[in-house]
Amino acid sequence: MTITSSPPDAPDSYVPSRRTVLRAAAWTAPAVSVAVAVPAYAATSGPVVCADANYEVSWASNYNASSRSAVARLVSSAGAGTLGSGPLTLTVSSQFFGNMEAGSTTTTDGFYSNLSLSPRNVGGTTMRGLTIMQRAKQGVTSFGNNANARSNHRQEVTLVFSRPVTGLKFKLTDIDSMDPANANGQYQDRIWVSGGPAGVKAGGLSGSGTSGAPWRPTGSNTEYNPVSGAQGNVDVSYVGKPASAVYKLTYWNDQSGTLASRGLQGVFLTNLTFTASSCA
Repeated sequence: MTITSSPPDAPDSYVPSRRTVLRAAAWTAPAVSVAVAVPAYAATSGPVVCADANYEVSWASNYNASSRSAVARLVSSAGAGTLGSGPLTLTVSSQFFGNMEAGSTTTTDGFYSNLSLSPRNVGGTTMRGLTIMQRAKQGVTSFGNNANARSNHRQEVTLVFSRPVTGLKFKLTDIDSMDPANANGQYQDRIWVSGGPAGVKAGGLSGSGTSGAPWRPTGSNTEYNPVSGAQGNVDVSYVGKPASAVYKLTYWNDQSGTLASRGLQGVFLTNLTFTASSCA
């Protein structure tokens, strides 16, 4: 039997009525697409938590005396989270009051100058430090015989961090005095710091590091060796204190009478460490 294919009959054309169209429209829910911005990291790791980190300032390798600033070195993580790499900068500045000005001197150890890097290690440590050095202005021979008045002739050194830090620690060295018998005295170091930190002082010192009881030598003619002497050291600690980006040291000469060598005096700051966020 032979079967011959033939095209199927064309279907009747269908035109929906207006009522059918309206009924379909009433029951059809439109599809709505909503775009939501999602952070790239959220899909995989959740929000990024920046970890705190431990930092140190090695004056010999981190400090730039020209800009009076140092980029702190990141030592280790100090908390959970992602360790960032935002640089943290310490800037040092000073202001003089009364008849005090920046000092400098050349010794067999090298050249010392205010807010410069010490030429050698300081205070019996294995580290160099920031020099804080001052003297009376040219032509000034005395800071007076009243202790309160003498403190008006001073230097205020300010440490400013680029973001708040906690647990700041540093060492002050070579806090001493020079007032030999039968000669004019040169200096009696007095120094205090803002914020009320703890201070562990060496046996050659007294005081608590406040404006009313500054750190000072126990004798009036102690003169320690700035390189090897540790008797004039104090370890300063802000552990447990609120975070801050600004710290201040106030330094003056409490020598009475006529000054020898314009009252030239100097101390050093070294071994500076702290904790801060590792993200800028």
